Amino acid sequence: MKKQFETASEDLVRYLKKYLRSEFLAWFNVVRYYGILLPILLVGIIVLIVKSSPFPPKEAYLAIGQAGSSYEATARQFQDVFARLGLKLILVETEGLEQGLHQLNADQSPVNASFYIAGSSSAEKYPNLQSLGSFQYSPIWIFYRGEAVNSNDPFEHFAAKRFAIGLKETTTNRIFHKLYKLNHEATDLTPNLLELPHLEAAEQLQAGKIDAMFFVDSMDSPTVQKLLADKSIKFMSFNLAEAYAKKLDYLQILRIPIGSLDIATVYPAQDTQIISSTANLLIEKSLHPAIQWAFIMAAREVNKGKTTFFSEPSFFPRDLDSGFPLSAAASRYYDQGMPQVFKYLPLWLGSIIDNVWVLILGLVAVVYPVYKMIAGFRTFPSKKAMTDIFYDLRDLDEQLMLAKTKAELEYIAQRLDYYDALNVSTWFSATEVRFYFNIKSQIANLKKVVSTRLEALTS
Repeated sequence: MKKQFETASEDLVRYLKKYLRSEFLAWFNVVRYYGILLPILLVGIIVLIVKSSPFPPKEAYLAIGQAGSSYEATARQFQDVFARLGLKLILVETEGLEQGLHQLNADQSPVNASFYIAGSSSAEKYPNLQSLGSFQYSPIWIFYRGEAVNSNDPFEHFAAKRFAIGLKETTTNRIFHKLYKLNHEATDLTPNLLELPHLEAAEQLQAGKIDAMFFVDSMDSPTVQKLLADKSIKFMSFNLAEAYAKKLDYLQILRIPIGSLDIATVYPAQDTQIISSTANLLIEKSLHPAIQWAFIMAAREVNKGKTTFFSEPSFFPRDLDSGFPLSAAASRYYDQGMPQVFKYLPLWLGSIIDNVWVLILGLVAVVYPVYKMIAGFRTFPSKKAMTDIFYDLRDLDEQLMLAKTKAELEYIAQRLDYYDALNVSTWFSATEVRFYFNIKSQIANLKKVVSTRLEALTS
């Protein structure tokens, strides 16, 4: 038994030596034939690998709008999730979320993600941005002082009053003009419409320096909570909420039940309808898939088991806005859920493996043709050498037919010896090895003719 094993081992070693020698000769011929083209190809492959960036960056930049908003609070929770994933999330304050989109869209800005309120901008303006979905409601509030107002036109009562509508070009300001335009033909600023930051507007409203403020932010916003807690401040009910939602498809209708904010004082005193947009997360198209999954994981974790005033636990993230196309990762998440691979592997490795189906598709669509091309590339030098030998033998055959002298025949005999040696030293692929024997046979035949002709001349 031991002897049989040793014999099998020796056979295997001989086979491997023969195979490795054959492969060495194959690639040696490739290098010798193609020369400088191979280093150029190798450099190209290295550049392609570097440019494809298979490994994710270690940090991401998120634009959060103005300080004191619910978006800042949510972003700080995102930071904790990123830290647990081994990533760093850097928060960037801007005058408004629209300014965050400007930075996200700018080539020179480090910002690669930004919060965005549905309806405040469009994919036509930012074609290089994609969405990861909605992560919270962003109600539209009109806070005011004075007697309760019940009107189908929420802006009519404040036509001549000091009314803050957010800084120019901010999300709040843009949505104000869209809603105002549904009720009024002109939206030019009148002296009573004040473009103020949210925090300043809230302070002036509480101090009685202005009469009302228009504001887009979630119920959890510190500014919203501060105004709801001030019983001298009221908030408007949108009687035509359904009509607004029909006109602007990104709007949702939310309800604040009677007494739900304070049962003891029955606040609000009646059921209140408000309209709401959604806060979404936009990214640049080129953002690494691992970072996209990190944002989705953060949104899931922040909302996991969290009951908000307007949504059930784990309701968000959700695909509620069609203003921007979903990224491939987000579309996959909303169709199939979170990939299981992230339960067992680090984020960077899981994101690579999660895309293995792309590699499988590549095997079918690309790799096989490439394999055939490489196989041809590998065997071409031997085929070329074989063809050249056949052509030279054909020329010698013609010379042999015309040869008259001993010197001519001896020259042909020398050339045949040369090609015989060349045939032995040339590497042939396994599929082409039959040509080795064809060439050897043809050389032997020609040598026999030369020998016969020389004998005839000598005699």
